[in-house]
Amino acid sequence: MNKILDHIHDSFTQRKDPVFQIRFIIMDKKDIIIYHKADIRKRAAEMTTKEDFLHLLNYVGSLEIGDAFKPFTEKQLVFFCDSNKKVDKRYRSFKIPKKNGKQRTISAPVKGLKSILKALNIVFECLYTPSVAAMGFTMGHSIVDNASVHVGMNYVLNIDLKDFFPSISQARVWARLQLKPFSFSKEIANVAAGLCCMPIEDHSGVKKWKKKGVLPQGAPTSPLLTNAVCDKLDRRLLGLAKRFNVRYSRYADDITFSSMHSVYANKGDFMKELRRIIEEQNFTINEEKTRLQKRGSRQEVTGIVVCEKPNVTRHYIRDIRMLLHVWEKFGHERAYARFLPAYISNKIGSVPNTPSMEEVLRGKIMYVKMVKGEGSNVYKYLSTQFDALMERDSETRNQESRKPMDLYYAFSYPLYKFEETFGTKLTVKHKNNGKSYATFTISGKEIFVALSKAVDKIRAKKDPENLTSDKRLVISLAKSEDRSFWIIRFPAVANKEEELSLNIPVEELLKIWKENGIDAAIAANNGTESESTQDEKPFTVKQAIKERTQELFSSFESDEKPELAFTRLGIFDISSMLDQIELDDNQDDNPNTDDTPDKDSE
Repeated sequence: MNKILDHIHDSFTQRKDPVFQIRFIIMDKKDIIIYHKADIRKRAAEMTTKEDFLHLLNYVGSLEIGDAFKPFTEKQLVFFCDSNKKVDKRYRSFKIPKKNGKQRTISAPVKGLKSILKALNIVFECLYTPSVAAMGFTMGHSIVDNASVHVGMNYVLNIDLKDFFPSISQARVWARLQLKPFSFSKEIANVAAGLCCMPIEDHSGVKKWKKKGVLPQGAPTSPLLTNAVCDKLDRRLLGLAKRFNVRYSRYADDITFSSMHSVYANKGDFMKELRRIIEEQNFTINEEKTRLQKRGSRQEVTGIVVCEKPNVTRHYIRDIRMLLHVWEKFGHERAYARFLPAYISNKIGSVPNTPSMEEVLRGKIMYVKMVKGEGSNVYKYLSTQFDALMERDSETRNQESRKPMDLYYAFSYPLYKFEETFGTKLTVKHKNNGKSYATFTISGKEIFVALSKAVDKIRAKKDPENLTSDKRLVISLAKSEDRSFWIIRFPAVANKEEELSLNIPVEELLKIWKENGIDAAIAANNGTESESTQDEKPFTVKQAIKERTQELFSSFESDEKPELAFTRLGIFDISSMLDQIELDDNQDDNPNTDDTPDKDSE
């Protein structure tokens, strides 16, 4: 390895091309801005024509992508900055639901335009520094910084600007790019504004602003340009805050004022001046989201509690603790049964088919760290407990997983038990190619379930309506490092997908065993009376079951009930054991089996 690194170092130092050295060292946008800000600003200041603008974009693109970069062409610039072109040739629009039930339109640029806008945004970030009041979309600031401004105040006023991105027209962007610190010429500002904006169409296809565009929510350049356009708004609102001795910050379209004294009477001087300034800047207050929070109640700014210090809500911490407790005491299976319905019901927009409880919990705990700090006792406790559970399950998975490519079954349910646990119904459906799959619905959202080849072939085609009536089938959450999915399958016996020979659920067998003895349990499974289980080889199966189950249960507490031990043990240890014993008995009954021990066994 050292020889390889030395070879790379020698090859690198022998090259005199500065672009090669930049490509070797620089890997992301942040580094480009840090190390090449002065160079990009110099090149931007020297631009006078559209060709100069194109050269700058290609230079920045080469820094970001390296040798794989394909230069932008003048033809691309002309095409993408032309507002007369059909909008679907430049942007792909889709809607996502808001918390209030309404729809939010997201307009994402197509692949070619997106690459240009990413390079242009790097140029913008090298040239522009947001105002001190702007906390959103700025490097080095977060929602925690925004909330920290308003900690410990008696009054906190939250205001939301309605239709924030569409309120900023292409004409305003064009005018702003000609001012400092951008100082673009009219020609370059026209091209840049055309690239960054898109026309808005209503449902009839008629443009609201004839040939004018607006900033799309979803383009890489839109966040920074909103801050740039709002510079004047921030200056005036900072002046208003200073005049009335209150604090002010803005995170995108969320405006917050706070103070120890009240100046927020609806018809008072402060509110009148505030409304006037916002209206003069061509923005509209969303009255539905305007709220005044007083000390004594929970005060929040951008989702963070600011009563005494930046904090998360008690409900947020309680949800994490509850999941970790269930996971620790009752296992991953029970915890996931709690997690999935709650996650889907609270999720806005699309839901992954098999959300990872571990990744969601990790993200929530890291959010606690960001808000409360790394030294927080709450964060330390949650993080330690989570890491311990991950390590425990990792060791179990490494011992039990026999699947290729690190694929393993996180947990499994009999189909009827799954439906009871999650309060849903499994439905088998058929594709046009003849293959089948299943679905279940939680909180109104449909989840896809794969069928194993054996299930698809044997069960789904013969009796698809009664798939869940087969007590031998199970539904498992199959996982690997990069994917996870639900699958209905037969439990594996001896590493093969074979059907188990159990005729009634194992829970019932265990209950019969506890109340009436193991003879009755075997008889119930075989559909016979206890006396009929006696044959020429008495007690072979029964004795093996007794010895094996006693060995398995010895790891549990002596006063633990068999049902609880079974739940903790998992269904397939007993199921597979019963099936394997029957296979062994069949081999013993075969007269052709050679029972002569070999030398090693002797």
